[in-house]
Amino acid sequence: MVGSVWNFDILMDAKSLSGALLNARDSVANQADSLGGIEMMRAYSDLTDALIRRIFQIAAKQAENDDPCATRKALREIAIAAVGGYGRQEMSPFSDVDVTFIAGTGDDDEIDLVVKRAFRILMDVLEQAHLKVGYSYRRVDEVENLPLETETALLDARWISGNPALFNAFESALRQAITPAAFVIGHINGRNSLGASLNTPYLVEPNIKECRGGLRDLHAARWIAQIAFDLAGSDIWNGLRSRGIVSDADIENVTAAAEFLARTRNTLHLLSGRGLDMLSAGRHMEVAARMGYPDSTPDTFLSMFYQHMHKIRQVYNKVAEACLEQKLEIEPGVFAQSGMLRIFDRGLPARDPSAMFRVFQHSRSYNLRIHRETCDLIASTQNVSPTHAGFLRSFMDIISEPGAGAVLRSMAELGVLRIVLPAFKGLMSLVPGDAAHKFTIGEHSLRTVEQLDSLFAGDDEQFSDVFSRIQKLEVLYLAALLHDVGKMGSKKDHARTGASIAGKAAAALGMSDESRSRVEFLVKHHLRMGETARLRDLHQKRTIRDFVSVVKDAQLLDMLFLLTVADNRSVGTQNWSRVQIRFLTELHERAMAALRSPESSAPDLDRHRRRVRRELCLANLPPDEVDEHCASMPASYLLNTPPDELAAHIGYVRNARKGMPAIEIKDDRMGQFTLLTVVAMDRKGLLSEIAGALNAMSIDIHAAQIFTRHSIDDIAIDILFIDFEGRQLAEMKKWHLEGELTSVLSGQTGIDQLLQRCGKKKFEKTEELHLRVLDNLSDHETVIEVRAIDTHGILHYLTRKISEMGFNIHSARVATWGHEARDVFYITDRHGCKLSEADLEQLQNWIGKDS
Repeated sequence: MVGSVWNFDILMDAKSLSGALLNARDSVANQADSLGGIEMMRAYSDLTDALIRRIFQIAAKQAENDDPCATRKALREIAIAAVGGYGRQEMSPFSDVDVTFIAGTGDDDEIDLVVKRAFRILMDVLEQAHLKVGYSYRRVDEVENLPLETETALLDARWISGNPALFNAFESALRQAITPAAFVIGHINGRNSLGASLNTPYLVEPNIKECRGGLRDLHAARWIAQIAFDLAGSDIWNGLRSRGIVSDADIENVTAAAEFLARTRNTLHLLSGRGLDMLSAGRHMEVAARMGYPDSTPDTFLSMFYQHMHKIRQVYNKVAEACLEQKLEIEPGVFAQSGMLRIFDRGLPARDPSAMFRVFQHSRSYNLRIHRETCDLIASTQNVSPTHAGFLRSFMDIISEPGAGAVLRSMAELGVLRIVLPAFKGLMSLVPGDAAHKFTIGEHSLRTVEQLDSLFAGDDEQFSDVFSRIQKLEVLYLAALLHDVGKMGSKKDHARTGASIAGKAAAALGMSDESRSRVEFLVKHHLRMGETARLRDLHQKRTIRDFVSVVKDAQLLDMLFLLTVADNRSVGTQNWSRVQIRFLTELHERAMAALRSPESSAPDLDRHRRRVRRELCLANLPPDEVDEHCASMPASYLLNTPPDELAAHIGYVRNARKGMPAIEIKDDRMGQFTLLTVVAMDRKGLLSEIAGALNAMSIDIHAAQIFTRHSIDDIAIDILFIDFEGRQLAEMKKWHLEGELTSVLSGQTGIDQLLQRCGKKKFEKTEELHLRVLDNLSDHETVIEVRAIDTHGILHYLTRKISEMGFNIHSARVATWGHEARDVFYITDRHGCKLSEADLEQLQNWIGKDS
């Protein structure tokens, strides 16, 4: 008999106990060939039971030295239970030993003394036996709101020693505390979301325990069936068979599969000398031979292995489907059934109006659709005060977690959202006044919240990193939901009007003064970051300084960044391109750096020039050319251009001096746009020619940086951010552009001629162009903005007009919103100074003239 060596009764210390344990475990291991897989697991479990009973006796006896009543009290007030795999009696040779001490009362020094001594002895013994131990201590009533993993481990609990009645009370309380829907759906979702390395039985190196079709599928089927059908752990398969869910053949298959996988796992543990569940390719032959498959290849063994796992998966699928068809209680009166959420207690909403909000929360938590009858019930229960405490609390819970978008949409569709947020009433049918929006204000607002959820759940680490820093999601979500509320009945600045409305809504929801203030700020400034990114030169220190003078807080900056991205993605047009997202990201990064280091001094330009010279000389560039380039280029260029690009530009300057304009077309590393660099002898109208060529080829310009290299000659270095139909240029398009641009810049082809060849009409000014000066945006240039109906060729027209007046363009931002083009230029006069009043008046008249 295996159990003949399990007598620990005369042993009194950890050393002798661990020695006896190791001898007993060796005895079990030596009988591996004659024992069945499950039989061997039970042998290890029984052995461990005997050990723990003896340890409990020793701990209670030692406690008698301090208190003569300790043993009696311990036997009455303590129960020791095996949990997890040990509780199921599924102990492979090196499985963990998981135990729970259950106390009838709390804060009892005598009980604590016995438990601590028992645990210390257990730890000492198992450590010497090279086994891991998992330990927990609970009062009999500590079963509410436990994590799913803990509930599951305790569901498998089995009494070992102490008071069995106490254990039974604990077991009964646990079953009552488990929420069926959370337990069943949680386990099924977990098994459905296995990673690529676990989601099929047919892996070359399968995990016997965790992968699909493995032992964990068998465990999960048992767990969910116990809760969904209220079955005892010892009668699960008979209970499922009596309900027609599994057949006799299914039970025979899973019994055989469980035995085969148990033998395989035991064998793998013994061969590896540790708790290993991954059946690696290198062990296939060894395990097969040990299990009695002496073939020269392990094919027969593996064929049986995959067949058994397939059978387990089939039975698991049957059980999971049947469990989801059951009425699974979420809370009293509210159930999940067949993927739907239902209120069976029709009087619940009237008795507890906040239950309506909990229904939406449950719908999100369990990924359930609300049943049509429940929808009708909610829609008919609308006579509730918006200040109802339960309402407000539940609503705040909803918007305090990611995933609020789908819940808020359901609430809007059933008319519940307008109860708690009266300000939202009417927005669903409010048509916006600008052509950029494709949806009504309410629909756009809901989509903005849904976009936030997409940013949170997406693969872009940039957005997930920002989300991880947000401390109060409810502020961000409420601002997103109400950011356009000011468009309701207001012809004034809708952002400012909306901020006041949103602030009142936040106060009504019981938000703190700080949170209310942040909601107001986000609504008031929800356009600022997007406009700055689209229409301002981000290389200008003044731009960043002005921006952070308004957005003074890193939390607000992160929230405004996410809100701006979500807002513009949900407009419904293609105006917010990848290039604009890139500019927005750049603004966020530069602003965050400025906020984190507000006292950082301006860079030492001379020192920077020296460092650039050293780096470029190391690249084997002629020192005189390097010196000339660094001395003749402006600070903004040297501070913002990477060394490899600087080196390339020096080479392009040589070509330009030989009368050959240099054209470089390369893709942005982040896959968002194509960068066009043109280096040529500076002349009047150069940027206009480039813009005209791009217009002829239907290539969009989003921004331009224009530098003039003043040395013995003047050489222009123009850098443009471009794309074609919202994407980077294809290679054929790049070759075509390079050829046409070379022809135009060398004088072989005129712009009008190219337009004609490409089937494009010359730009004709048929609409009014609105020019305004944007004061105080740059320390060195005059900034002008031109608004007009978006028309092909308008940028070519504007750059030509500015050039004809002899003015210099240093930077340009090009944006389209709906049908409106907004072009911003940073310009100086022919002497490099800001424009005078007379210059501006002349420019206004000149741009307004027909070409």
